[in-house]
Amino acid sequence: MPLQMNVKEKQKVWFREARHIEEIKGAFLESLKNKDDWRKIRERMKTVSVALVLCLNVGVDPPDIKKPLRCARKEAWVDPSTSNPQRSSQKIGQSLQKIYEKLQPRARYKSAIDPTVDCVRKLCTSMRRNAKDERVLFHFNGHGVPKPSDAGEIWVFDKNITQYIPLSLYDLQSWMGVPSVYLWDCNSAGTILRMFMQFADDHSIKWMEDYQAMRDRDRLAQQQQHYNSPGPSIDQINDSNNFYGSNGNDVASSGASTSSHSVQTFKNCIQLGACSVGETLPFHCADLPADLFTCCLITPIQTSLLCHMLKLGVKSRFPQNIIDDIPGVLTDRRTLLGELNWIFTAITDTIAWSCLSRDTFQKLFRQDLLIASLFRSFLLAQRIMLENGCHVVSTPELPSVHAHPLWEYWDYVLDLCIANMYNLLQSKESIMYFTRTDCYVGTPSLKPIFLIELPQSAITESEYAYSWFFIEQLQAFEVWLKFSVDKNEPPQQLPVVLQVLLSQIHRVRALELLARFVDLGPWAVVSVLTVGIFPYVLKLLQCGTRELRPALTFIWAKY
Repeated sequence: MPLQMNVKEKQKVWFREARHIEEIKGAFLESLKNKDDWRKIRERMKTVSVALVLCLNVGVDPPDIKKPLRCARKEAWVDPSTSNPQRSSQKIGQSLQKIYEKLQPRARYKSAIDPTVDCVRKLCTSMRRNAKDERVLFHFNGHGVPKPSDAGEIWVFDKNITQYIPLSLYDLQSWMGVPSVYLWDCNSAGTILRMFMQFADDHSIKWMEDYQAMRDRDRLAQQQQHYNSPGPSIDQINDSNNFYGSNGNDVASSGASTSSHSVQTFKNCIQLGACSVGETLPFHCADLPADLFTCCLITPIQTSLLCHMLKLGVKSRFPQNIIDDIPGVLTDRRTLLGELNWIFTAITDTIAWSCLSRDTFQKLFRQDLLIASLFRSFLLAQRIMLENGCHVVSTPELPSVHAHPLWEYWDYVLDLCIANMYNLLQSKESIMYFTRTDCYVGTPSLKPIFLIELPQSAITESEYAYSWFFIEQLQAFEVWLKFSVDKNEPPQQLPVVLQVLLSQIHRVRALELLARFVDLGPWAVVSVLTVGIFPYVLKLLQCGTRELRPALTFIWAKY
């Protein structure tokens, strides 16, 4: 009898907990917004061809611009004054191509320096023919020609480079086809974007007129054939009904329908412009490159450091070529340059994630590696070009993010970088030491007093102080998980946690935090998928590290 009572008591205590008796209600995925947006990531596109059209005419300024004697001259980080104009133009083209190759090594590159209209036509049609249905990038540098005309024309040269020849954007659209990307580094670039959209409408109207005329000709030919024939059989009537819809429209012209779609996508072409309508590029500062907008897009780390040094007034303390000699490799996160690029990617992804719509974020930051890199840098260009009196423009139009709070952290990272580069140039006695909250210089006579002392050998000529950015962002993400009141919206740090998965040191902690996040509900799972975690988890599942398996299994089960 006592044994039976104990069993009943145990059953009563154990199985009467709330988690056993409460009603189970599953979340309906159909009620979630953007629940399938992450699948668009699989529809990846590639920019397989890049056309570099450089209208430089080194040594000759265009008639509508009067530059001072001391002004910005460098193009693609090449100083044209070091050699003759023709040789300088070749060096600039080669340097620009090498920089692009670091961003997209598998693309096909072709340059046209001081070209004619016919040269541009051959270049564009060749690129489109080889690219087929993939993207083609058209990079235009118009520093040696007048600003675009209000009629929608950019300027190139004649064969002898003695006259400026207009090139219509309407013709350029026809040669480039779709999908295409355009980068306009010239004065009044906003004029190009405005006229480009007008010509896109003109292309659509022209196609509709041509299509209507073609359909009328086909229908007339069908009627003539019908009158000349003895009469259709039953099978022919059935085929005719399949060919024409009940409203008389030609529904079998799939090729024409596809062409219609292609023409419409002229308005969906991606464009990046250096300045708005009527604005002039910033040539006033001789320490800045002449193609500041291009440098922001393809070398954001070097451009950020240069502008930050000029803002602080410390550039004179460093060698002239310090920007070209930043230690490290861009793809190696253990080096100074590599970690800077890693942090820059995390910060710009976070800014884009918090300020753009999910559809725009997917299209610009997750579908194409080269386009994602350019648009991360475009967010930086918004800030740097604005500081120099220009308002960058784009299609699709992006909101201004130049005042986002995360830029302050990027400035802090640049401060650390400048200090690290300073240390590499100094003797041991003059090295600056950093803790999380303090900075000091070691001296042989006075010993610094700190709660935590750093040894004199803490920084060597080959080492530098790593940033605490990712550690602090993980802490912020963990604090959000513990104390956030509104847990129906993802935290700002979500894209940063995605980048932390690339680090072996913090990978386990990042996965554990992500597992806690996706456990909040289906909306959290959709948020993680939308930010782009799926390919990361897919690769980590192939890893044999045991420490990763529990969190990975939990996250995968939530999908």
